[in-house]
Amino acid sequence: MSPSPYRYYCPEGSSKPDAVACPAGSFCPTGSAVHEKCPIGTFSPSTNLKADTECEKCTPGYYCDTLGLSAVAGECKEGFYCPEGSSQPDEVPCPEGHFCEAKSAHGTLCAVSQHTLARNECWSTTVV
Repeated sequence: MSPSPYRYYCPEGSSKPDAVACPAGSFCPTGSAVHEKCPIGTFSPSTNLKADTECEKCTPGYYCDTLGLSAVAGECKEGFYCPEGSSQPDEVPCPEGHFCEAKSAHGTLCAVSQHTLARNECWSTTVV
């Protein structure tokens, strides 16, 4: 039997080179006996990928914390932001002077007369 073409894998004992289509969250290089899982920080809802570079980087505002995801794992936590390819819900602390709501892809700058306490909302500064 010839090796499996990319986008398919051939488990031991397979009689066809395109025995099993590569599942979502995975990729199958040419000659694969098993499917490989998309790396941490990525996901793929699509089937039949041939390389890890075809897995999508995790969507900004979300995280992908395990191998082989077919969808994002969850939302970024309040007080943090998650740029594209994040692998943790608290990937980057919101910078001083900014606020970050849940699902933030970046921090939002507070107005000049405001400041942050918990980095998830801005507070007005009052002068007495």
